[in-house]
Amino acid sequence: MNTTKITNDRYLEYNQRQAKESLKLTKILIFFLLILETFLGVLYLDSKNGSELSAIGGFLLLNFFWLLVSWKLLSGKIVSSFFFIIVFLYILHFGQVIIDGVFPYYTYDYLDYVQVYMRDYALRQKTIMVCFLCINLLFLGGAIEQTFLNGKEKENVALNCSCLYRTSIKIIFIISFVFRFLLDCVQLYKAIYEGYSGAIGVSVSGVFSAIAGMWYAIVPLMYLCVSNSKKKKFVLMCVFYMAVTMLSGNRGHQFTSILMLVVVIITNSKKKIGFFQLLKYLFWGYISMCFLDIVFAMRTFGINYFFDNFFECISGSLKANIILETLGTFGETIYTPYLTIAGYGTNFQPFFGECFFKSIVSIIPDVFGVFTDVNNAAIFTKNLGTQNAIGGSFVGELYYSFGELYLVFAVAFGMLFAKISRNIERKIKQRNIAGLWFDIPCMTYLFWLMRDCVGNFVRPIVWFVLLYYLTNLLLKNKNRNYRKI
Repeated sequence: MNTTKITNDRYLEYNQRQAKESLKLTKILIFFLLILETFLGVLYLDSKNGSELSAIGGFLLLNFFWLLVSWKLLSGKIVSSFFFIIVFLYILHFGQVIIDGVFPYYTYDYLDYVQVYMRDYALRQKTIMVCFLCINLLFLGGAIEQTFLNGKEKENVALNCSCLYRTSIKIIFIISFVFRFLLDCVQLYKAIYEGYSGAIGVSVSGVFSAIAGMWYAIVPLMYLCVSNSKKKKFVLMCVFYMAVTMLSGNRGHQFTSILMLVVVIITNSKKKIGFFQLLKYLFWGYISMCFLDIVFAMRTFGINYFFDNFFECISGSLKANIILETLGTFGETIYTPYLTIAGYGTNFQPFFGECFFKSIVSIIPDVFGVFTDVNNAAIFTKNLGTQNAIGGSFVGELYYSFGELYLVFAVAFGMLFAKISRNIERKIKQRNIAGLWFDIPCMTYLFWLMRDCVGNFVRPIVWFVLLYYLTNLLLKNKNRNYRKI
């Protein structure tokens, strides 16, 4: 009987080993297929003219589904911060291209940057090529991390469920909320009386703004520190507050905070997403897109117009094809890399990694205006020579700072993003809440970096780390003095 058991155990062990080897070979095959598909995609796009949006849009849509299937075959999770970054980048840079190509007769309510401003077909085609390569290579970097570097890591038990770290997080949450609330009150007031331009024109010190911005980054982390009985109430309160502050017209930071919160909630849940659970998430996703559409309308017409014509605005949002409208409003980001490529080497010639190096200076508070020029130079969109209030773009950022070497850095950043994403998944499953103090806020900031500039990224993340360590130090000293008494 013992001999039979040993034989069965060995057979089971052999089958498990064979399954692992088969999975590894599948991952390696998918990895090389990704490289081949990217190479063939470059050849295909190179054969097209920038005016052939129908063919280009269809190809980009197929490419997205290929990335989706590949990530699943690589054992990656769709609801993960890394894949959300890929989806976010894809919508930001290809939203309008796909609509103009696949739905050429659809007229959305927003300005079509691709058709109106990107009239140079050769430059448009190069911009699409750069965006395609950058996003695919970011994904390839994530695939490298998922396929070849995804080894088992030990849990840092010493940090697990530490009351000290939870207390530090709660203190920073409260401090940052005070600053956030004051800033939001001023912006809402300005939005009511001066419109969206008044809200974004609110000027506060860099120190004040950085601390206020920490609140958005720490909300997803705070969710894990709240007791299970209070988690639902915490989510409702935070989301409701963010929805109210969106009435000012600002929505980017709130959106990325909620996006990270969704990742944390689903990863932290022990239940698998069933059919009805999926329908619930899709429903709330639809409601969120409708709300974002309404926020954009308020930015255009003003908050007073919205409330005076409340039912008309709501009705217009519900009647529109909200998916295409969302792609349209987010998809205008491609105009930023378009301007970057147009002016690179002629209107500006940044040195290698310029914005990344200069952004380090932003860590120091610019009290006397000594570093103003350097800080402005670290925000590459201010050097593109346009008077339009365009937002940033991670693709444009890489091209501006590294030129044609953006290809190499796209892979490197993809590996880094996937590494942080995997750390978040692993530590949440291990209930290593204290070990997440950096990963979750950093990823929340990275979400927004996809639509911003590195010059606005370095200061808040470094200051958050310093504030966290300072809070920890003060709490440790307090506990030490208390024990002496």
